[in-house]
Amino acid sequence: MVIKLNSKQKKIGEEIYVFLKDNDFVSETDDNFDFNTDLFDYGYLDSFGIVQLILFIEKKYKYDLSDEDFYNKLRTVNNISKKILT
Repeated sequence: MVIKLNSKQKKIGEEIYVFLKDNDFVSETDDNFDFNTDLFDYGYLDSFGIVQLILFIEKKYKYDLSDEDFYNKLRTVNNISKKILT
């Protein structure tokens, strides 16, 4: 399935990816990661990582998310970037 993103969603997705990479949640050499990869099922984020990502999103985008949002709906970079724009 191909998911189309507008330019703002893509930009936010790329910024989240850089955050994940810079904080060692994703390796630059990881060929299995893409913006539709489930961050929890594949072990990219744990509870500590979720807190760090929530704080990043709150600071960068002034958007308040709960950890429940992540566990229930926001399991991929694409879903997170779409939510930030709603």
